[in-house]
Amino acid sequence: MTTLTLDPSLSCTGYAVFSGAALDHAGIIRVPTTSKGRSQWSRIAAALDDLTGILQSLPADGRVTIIVETPQTVTRGKRGQRSASSLPGYGMMVGAMLAHVRAHIASKAPGWSLVEVSATVWTKGYPSTNNDPHKSRRVRAAEYLYPRIAGKLGAETTAGNIADAILMGDWWVKHRAGAGAA
Repeated sequence: MTTLTLDPSLSCTGYAVFSGAALDHAGIIRVPTTSKGRSQWSRIAAALDDLTGILQSLPADGRVTIIVETPQTVTRGKRGQRSASSLPGYGMMVGAMLAHVRAHIASKAPGWSLVEVSATVWTKGYPSTNNDPHKSRRVRAAEYLYPRIAGKLGAETTAGNIADAILMGDWWVKHRAGAGAA
């Protein structure tokens, strides 16, 4: 079984690919900046082009589960901590990725499955990101669980997104795979 996890973001989307319980590879889908006059939608469309390449690299005739993190609505009794200016764009990215994956499954890989999971669900038992803007505790957790990636997740500003995708995949293969949707 192959698992692809996606942690959507407006700056870069972390992803991880697992073969069974083993981490195969992980990385980021970069989202172009707005500095070149790009619209929000053109930035998202560029990220979807990269996502297409990842989807096409997965075994079309195999058992594949794609996990996409969706927005959490409540955090410790408070509304989600995204700013009012970034939340709409983030929602566009998540929605576009979900629609893109659904379309790919419908047209090219009908045996695959898609699971949407809130960060509120999968992060239980993993380090918190409170007062940790670059998710360094989650990076260390991912490196501890998968030592071969230690020091290889890239720049501090993107490593946390990759670590989240890895930990989400770790959660899935250890706690949810075979148990149905989250």
